[in-house]
Amino acid sequence: MSESVFSEKSKKPREFELNNALGNASMVLKEIKCHLREEFGSAEWDWKFYSKKAGWTLSCTALKRRVFHLIPKNEYFTIVFTYGVKATENSLMSPLPDYVKHLIREAKTYAEGTSFRLDIQNFEDVSTVKMLIQIKLES
Repeated sequence: MSESVFSEKSKKPREFELNNALGNASMVLKEIKCHLREEFGSAEWDWKFYSKKAGWTLSCTALKRRVFHLIPKNEYFTIVFTYGVKATENSLMSPLPDYVKHLIREAKTYAEGTSFRLDIQNFEDVSTVKMLIQIKLES
């Protein structure tokens, strides 16, 4: 089974399909998109199909930098951030919730940076995502 709710390579997801799959979490994504637009001018959103196992993911780029990958699930989504050394250090010194700092400390480090995931289900998660975006784009 694919990690993404969209697993068919020949069928690139459309906006209404994404909203249907996410259910109430689509409003959370809308809030994140508004934040990116207000704080950074705009963001580009690109669908990527990496493999049958991963399925379709939505890639977000702002200020000519990859901000995160979004993996659509049923009724929620997972955001995958990859932080460089400076962003990782800044995040651990920030007011992020302890569970997020723990995720970052325990995350695997690759050549491109430290990669960690957060499941996003409701509006309570938005402030954390906003902080993570700020740290990523300002580091």
